[in-house]
Amino acid sequence: MQALQAQIKPHFLYNTLDIIKWMVLGGYYTDSVETINELSRYLRMSISKTTNIVILRDEIELGKAYVKIIQKRFPSKFGFEIDADPDTLDCLLPKFVLQPILENSLTHGLLYCDKSDLLLTIRAWISDGTLNIQIEDNGMGMTAETLQLLKSGSIESKEGYGLKNTRQRLVLFNGSDTEFNVESRFGVGTCVTLGLNAARAERRK
Repeated sequence: MQALQAQIKPHFLYNTLDIIKWMVLGGYYTDSVETINELSRYLRMSISKTTNIVILRDEIELGKAYVKIIQKRFPSKFGFEIDADPDTLDCLLPKFVLQPILENSLTHGLLYCDKSDLLLTIRAWISDGTLNIQIEDNGMGMTAETLQLLKSGSIESKEGYGLKNTRQRLVLFNGSDTEFNVESRFGVGTCVTLGLNAARAERRK
């Protein structure tokens, strides 16, 4: 799990530094300083805990920091909502599970979509002993052919790699009964659903 997780961190850092670089080159100095501050906040949250397992509350805070950085680069491009039941926030899961999925939703779904009222949403709830987490966007979506290639692991790209990595880490943590489902319709949007055994991801007391 440590090796798989380590592959995610540099990718995010490189992308964020690239965003800051273009802000500086464009003369957006105040925004670049604010983004650096947000990146510092993200890194502090990331390295403040030595464990690879965190609570959902921490993962959501990391996701909020990441999305805020992207919103600095693309102001007014999309909205962001979180709808997490309070009883899910102390559930355990691997660190950096949400960020790669959020990145895919933004890069491939929202940021280059011309639709209005674009929205990225994180939901979390517990039902029938399962901790359910959804990351949904109403952006570009995928064709049925692309979705099938993605699910089969045939797409050799940043998108396919990020989802494969995340799925592997979740299975290592939760077991083979882990749900990792991607649904998408071209022109409508994409929804990634994670399902973990709520008892296995027992909450911190």
